[in-house]
Amino acid sequence: MIKTNVLSVFSKRSEEKMYRMYESLRSFNVVWRMLICLLLVVPLHATIPHNFFAAYNVLIVPYRPPQCAFQFQLAGEFGFHTRGFMGDDDLGTVVGHTDSAVNVLQIYQCAQDAVAALKGLDPLSAQGQMAQQLIVDEEGLLGVFKPSGTINAHANLVLAARFRLPYQLTWSFYLPYRIVELSNVFWQELGADSGLAITPADFLNQVAELGNLDLGGWKRHGFGDLVSRVEMYRTFPQNRSWLQMVGIALRAGMIFPTALKGDPDKLLAQPFGDDSGVGLHGSGMLELNYRHGIVLGVDGEISYFFGNTGMRRIKTDSAQTDLLLLTKVPAFKNAGLTQRFTLYAEKVQRGGGLAGTLAYQYFKRTDDTLYPCVEGFDIQVINDAESLQEVTSHSLIFMLTYDWAYQSSWCVVPACSAFLKVGCNGKRAVVADTVGFTASVAF
Repeated sequence: MIKTNVLSVFSKRSEEKMYRMYESLRSFNVVWRMLICLLLVVPLHATIPHNFFAAYNVLIVPYRPPQCAFQFQLAGEFGFHTRGFMGDDDLGTVVGHTDSAVNVLQIYQCAQDAVAALKGLDPLSAQGQMAQQLIVDEEGLLGVFKPSGTINAHANLVLAARFRLPYQLTWSFYLPYRIVELSNVFWQELGADSGLAITPADFLNQVAELGNLDLGGWKRHGFGDLVSRVEMYRTFPQNRSWLQMVGIALRAGMIFPTALKGDPDKLLAQPFGDDSGVGLHGSGMLELNYRHGIVLGVDGEISYFFGNTGMRRIKTDSAQTDLLLLTKVPAFKNAGLTQRFTLYAEKVQRGGGLAGTLAYQYFKRTDDTLYPCVEGFDIQVINDAESLQEVTSHSLIFMLTYDWAYQSSWCVVPACSAFLKVGCNGKRAVVADTVGFTASVAF
């Protein structure tokens, strides 16, 4: 009789365990199908600025309470001011500039040379024949234009889903959605007398038509690259007077190129993702928890992308400027490394819940390299383009967070935050000042 009761208890426990496993798998299957549907039905487009929060940025990824198996997040970032920064080595080389802060259409060069765009071309081509007909004063600013415009960083939205795995691991998916617009585009001719048989505006239009360039504005919106990674966070209590605990996080995953490639026929229509193949992503964090709720942390991440081949605009003459490149050929792109480093200080309210954070974030993408798939072009000239050189950006972030995770008895744990980001500086980059929020729920 006793043996029968014991077997009955074990049988019931096994049934309950199997049912919980079934429910978990069914929930995961629903979430996975939702993510796949999003990728299949939504058009993808390019974006800029460079200091938009990545979907997996350490500052907006919420804490997942250990007792919760699932967590979902929505974050929103909205720009209210953008500015451009050119490369430090270009200061003072064009029209006397001594400050790296420029208009967003001048991050590569302060002025665009429409005549130089016709150099280095096949003399038998339409572009080459037009170049031979022009009368140009080489000592003046003839055929040189100063572009200007406004980039509106309307929205950067983030969808995220995170699932608990054994051994204190978390499996996460991140997907961004962005809305960006280039408007108020104006091309100012710098020469008082162009020396051309046609007006400067007509000449610029002919150059754009020959290169199939759209020199006006655009508006883009859509999803970006999907990121899937495994995350681990461990804490180590410290028996010291001030230092109470050390936290270490390690993350590794893959970046899938679901974002639309850059549009080479539009101004600054940069790719939503990295415009390359599949990427590998890794990052780590060290966090020090002191008395009185003071937390200091440093986070570093790096992404490597495998190259790919696509139609890209290239320089054919060293005098050419990046917004007026007329030659478009198939070329293999060897993408530079993408790096991001974050320093932050946090003050947590006694007893938990409310926290304030001050952070500095540095973004860097090393030089890209192009290899044309056709002969007759100088690789050194091609890779001298400013748009292929190093890109950096610097940002300061102020954030307030409220997390109900300290309520350990809760089955459903929400969290929310609000932040202000100020783009401070950069190199060959467009940076934005933004405000935003994050909202998550774990259960």
